[in-house]
Amino acid sequence: SHQLDTSLRGFSFLHNGPIDMRMDQNSKVTAETILLNYSEFELSQLFFDYGEEPKSRKLAKAIVEDRKKGLLPYQSTIEFASYVSRVLNYYNSRAHPATRIFQALRIEVNQEIQSIQNLLASIPEIMSCYSKVCFISFHSLEDRLVKKAMKQWFEGKKFSDKKITPHHDDLPKHIQLLFSENIKNTFGQEIPKGGITPSIEELKLNSRSRSARLRCFQFSKI
Repeated sequence: SHQLDTSLRGFSFLHNGPIDMRMDQNSKVTAETILLNYSEFELSQLFFDYGEEPKSRKLAKAIVEDRKKGLLPYQSTIEFASYVSRVLNYYNSRAHPATRIFQALRIEVNQEIQSIQNLLASIPEIMSCYSKVCFISFHSLEDRLVKKAMKQWFEGKKFSDKKITPHHDDLPKHIQLLFSENIKNTFGQEIPKGGITPSIEELKLNSRSRSARLRCFQFSKI
């Protein structure tokens, strides 16, 4: 939250700043870099995949055309947000039209989806017996990955399509123990199933929790 609220970091169009969006300031790729270098196809895929923007092609085409003409406002968060709003031309939208676009750019700059995937793939090997792992996601892309991983863990799989066979010699000892303690060949189960969303009281105290979902998985026998 502190990073998001700092205007110089360029995460939000509520505060004017450079279109940066890097969590790691040592990274060379910024949101501005993406806007100036990605092709129309790459931008369209980015906005659709990470922003779930229905008009991704329209926006990508406008960005590339205006970039060539020198008309693209790529240095100011507020100016770019206004540009996105003008191009997408949504009527009576509850959220600002640039919300999904800023999300997509932030995810791409920081490689957030890849980081989550790498973490989920390693979880079964680093968890101890009877331990719990919890995730708080703030949008459907993140939650979808966590939900899929927990389903695969329940089925005795790593976060991939490869089936883990019981008592495999390459598996860590505690994973072999988990398999030996149950007949379902499962790592454990999600508790509670479906996760937890914020209460009305919490929403009043912290408005940013409105889109959050907490999921927990317990590594133990069933």
